[in-house]
Amino acid sequence: MSSNDTRRYIFILDEYEQLFGKIDAEVSRNPHVKHDVALPLFRQMLDFSRNNLLVFLGLAPDAHYILMDLNPLSSYVHQDSFPLFEGTEFTEFLQRVMHAAELDASFVHEVYEETAGHPWLTVQLMVILVDWLIDERRSLKNLKLTAEDFTAFARKNLNASTIGLHNEFNYFDSSVSKTGTLRRDSPWLWANYRVLARLGQQPTLTCSRADFPHLFASVVPEELGFNADHILKTGSAANLLRYDSSVVTPKINLLARIFGRVGVR
Repeated sequence: MSSNDTRRYIFILDEYEQLFGKIDAEVSRNPHVKHDVALPLFRQMLDFSRNNLLVFLGLAPDAHYILMDLNPLSSYVHQDSFPLFEGTEFTEFLQRVMHAAELDASFVHEVYEETAGHPWLTVQLMVILVDWLIDERRSLKNLKLTAEDFTAFARKNLNASTIGLHNEFNYFDSSVSKTGTLRRDSPWLWANYRVLARLGQQPTLTCSRADFPHLFASVVPEELGFNADHILKTGSAANLLRYDSSVVTPKINLLARIFGRVGVR
């Protein structure tokens, strides 16, 4: 890029936490990497971002906080929550997915309560719901779906004994229950998934704020170096958890139900 180039660029680094994690691990193994590779790379990123847009896309909101004694980049990072559909945007999205049916506002509300607007999970959930409608011999002609419909569907399909049977959620079987690498490669994500799994096993999917440190300690080993408040804060920023002064809940109820069923080992 020449000094006379007036164009502006957008550079998106997807799954950025993988890069920063590898840099941190390499510096631990070889201290020369810090000054020979890591810090020059950070300075280049910072220089690029002065006149262009550099986007770190990923779940872990604080993965760039490494080598903080000399890191010139992290103090300039502006953090936004992981995007999910909401409001009228979610209503329009859901109507496109379920274009053959009329959707009552109460139905849209119930679906949003379950998926928090996560597009992939919403689509997979609607696939299961359509199969249920077929089993129930519901005609698509003049079909209007309400909160009562979703409640009946959820009672049969989203309970602890049935949610793990749906092929639409096989991705989670392979990603969190059949591999032993998640804890090693993505300990922050593993810790959040473990917390979600435990919340998903609670009848109300909730834990009191006062009891959360005990829940956290029961599923996340101390040697990982995380504490309950850190996971609560960063998990909330990543739209995995939600909390106030009295309770902690999953941001995405469906995700907690799935993890609670398939398990996160």
